[in-house]
Amino acid sequence: MSRARRLSALKTLHRVQHLDVERAGRELAERAERHDIARAAHAAAAARIEIEAELAAGAQSAGAAPRPELRDFAVWLPAGRTKVAAAKAAAEAAEVEAAEARAALLAARTAARATELLLDRHHAETLTEQERRAQAAIDELALRARR
Repeated sequence: MSRARRLSALKTLHRVQHLDVERAGRELAERAERHDIARAAHAAAAARIEIEAELAAGAQSAGAAPRPELRDFAVWLPAGRTKVAAAKAAAEAAEVEAAEARAALLAARTAARATELLLDRHHAETLTEQERRAQAAIDELALRARR
């Protein structure tokens, strides 16, 4: 492959990789936001159980009159625990997805950086070749001048 074609291919590859980095960054942002939302939902569900438990405890200490609140709490508690467990599972799944997105972004950045290094190397080789040619031209002129 000629140097010009190689350079063109590297530039094209780098543009594609740059787009991959941008896409991976957007994906990470979306997944991180979903993770934050899922964590908040889990915290809210857990807090609701605590609040309901405090209300039931307050009703129990108030005496015989608020007994329906205790019964309502006892009926609601299993569903509340199920909601907490589901919210926790969703938060954990969102955390895994966010970690996968971070890894994908790192991989995309690494690939782009590798291509940048190849481009840098190509440019350095081109400069070296130009300097070699320039020096050869100077040497040729000096040799002709001596004759």
